[in-house]
Amino acid sequence: MNPTYETIRDDILEQARVEMQNAGHWAALPHLWKAEQLARGANMPLGDKYATLAREAYTGQLRDTMQKIVSYEKRTGRTGEYNLAWEKSREVARRHGINFTQLEREVRGQ
Repeated sequence: MNPTYETIRDDILEQARVEMQNAGHWAALPHLWKAEQLARGANMPLGDKYATLAREAYTGQLRDTMQKIVSYEKRTGRTGEYNLAWEKSREVARRHGINFTQLEREVRGQ
């Protein structure tokens, strides 16, 4: 018997959840990307479980990236060098329903 799309998707998402729990949000990202590719190829929805996991993992990833940029800016006094990375982060946040403005305030300590 062939596994259904939902079974495969749910297995991948469970792997993502376990990886995030054991190794942090960065470890979940490859599994989330795999789920995205599967859904795209099957032309099927990702579902609520994906949305929840993705929001949590990408929020953590974005926070880490933004903190590194802010730390660099404070350390060197140079700003604007990572504008492209900042804008890409904004796109990722929008795509996953993350409040970028709130995250930016948290990271910048405002």
